[in-house]
Amino acid sequence: MRIHAFTDDVLGNRDATSIAQAIKNKDISIHEVVEATINRIEKVNPALNAMVIKTYDEALHAKGANVKGFFYGVPTLIKDNCDLKGYPTQHGTGVFKAKPAKKNSAFVDQLLSTGLSYIGKSTMPELGLICSTENERWGITRNPWNTDYTYWDLHRDQPAW
Repeated sequence: MRIHAFTDDVLGNRDATSIAQAIKNKDISIHEVVEATINRIEKVNPALNAMVIKTYDEALHAKGANVKGFFYGVPTLIKDNCDLKGYPTQHGTGVFKAKPAKKNSAFVDQLLSTGLSYIGKSTMPELGLICSTENERWGITRNPWNTDYTYWDLHRDQPAW
């Protein structure tokens, strides 16, 4: 089955560049963009299982959009192998329980310097060791183009971890 999040909302079928331009032109607000993004995530995440941590409240209050870069106010996800201040970085594993990061990684700082606003952390393969995202703690993250097509589905007789 193919999953998509496109709906008749303020995001329409815009990409990040056109969302940023619409925010800059005041055609849409950051709050509207974040609400539409949250609605889309909540629509597809039950089928995809792509979120580890949701930071919706921070995004709704534009705490992540503190830099007026080119992509000011456009929501993004941070992969679970990158430190995001105040949140644990589990590297896709349940082997240990990470403490909240004391600061952003250099990559996250660089990403957010463009004006992007984080809306959560996304899943990843356990410790980044395989090419698809299946792990014991969070389960399988499904391919949105075909939810039945993952490494795990192709190799059911062999554990992915």
